[in-house]
Amino acid sequence: MLTTVDKQLVLMVGLPSCGKTTKSRRIVSEGDALIEFDQFFYSEVGSDPQSYDWTRKLMGQAKRWVLDRIHAALDAGVPRVIVDSDNQAHSFTKLYVEHAVGLGYEVVFCEPDSVWWLEISRLLRDKQGNRESLERWAEKLARMSRGTHRVGVETFRRRMRRWLPDITVEDLLAVASEPLTVSN
Repeated sequence: MLTTVDKQLVLMVGLPSCGKTTKSRRIVSEGDALIEFDQFFYSEVGSDPQSYDWTRKLMGQAKRWVLDRIHAALDAGVPRVIVDSDNQAHSFTKLYVEHAVGLGYEVVFCEPDSVWWLEISRLLRDKQGNRESLERWAEKLARMSRGTHRVGVETFRRRMRRWLPDITVEDLLAVASEPLTVSN
């Protein structure tokens, strides 16, 4: 996946439960850094690393944990850093995109290739016209998510509403900056 640029920041983009982790684990190669947002809730929270212990009150701490790992990999000059998160237009994503660009990294976007994501991403190109189909997908994704991430249907609806089909580096850099707060 490396191109003529010898350093890449690969941003996985997609809704929860659509195959970002599966694809990121499939494309990672020796020497790459794979940074998974969800890993914080497995390894840093609770006593069982097999249990996904998500809690909203730890989101700031999780973001800081992820950001520190991304910055460390970029600062170390890791040739390809893959970030497994939704990576949409958030001030949080902007923090590591700016850092990567400043260090000469090419930023590329990578979507899941699951059958359901291919359909959903097509529907998201016309959210208004596909509202009923997207509503059914939000409900289905919430059911699919119950066993792992427990993402509710309203979260899927919200993420679908704000989804940017062809997000660019410029879109991310244009996002208003907000301080990263860590609450305990």
